[in-house]
Amino acid sequence: PTALQCVKHMWFTSSGCDDLTQEEIAGLCASVSRWRDRSPMQRAMCLKLAVGCTCISKFAKLFSKFDSDSSGILERSEVVQALLSIGIDKPTAKKTASALDINNDNSCEYLEFVAACLSSLEDQFDELLRHEFRTCDIGRE
Repeated sequence: PTALQCVKHMWFTSSGCDDLTQEEIAGLCASVSRWRDRSPMQRAMCLKLAVGCTCISKFAKLFSKFDSDSSGILERSEVVQALLSIGIDKPTAKKTASALDINNDNSCEYLEFVAACLSSLEDQFDELLRHEFRTCDIGRE
């Protein structure tokens, strides 16, 4: 197949939001809104987790839906518009989009998005962090 045929495949075009309930999306927004409050170490661990975590398919689908121009980068305005379109109120949508933009460049890349979303996994998140810490703790101290 050609490259154009490939990007038109449903793997690239499906919205993925159907997998998440309104309650899950609201919880995700609440978790992501606290992303800026995490320490640099916590954010770094989340980024490391985001690279190899197999439990992030729903976040990948959400990122694809939010990425309206298929650039691979979420502009702050894209996040706000996407959240508004799925029923999130404007103040929460703006707060969530702002929290994703750690370096204030008005955008968020895929790994940053997934890392910020990981904390919404609650109990799984704590176990993922423990496992990652044990993996990184070479001296077992």
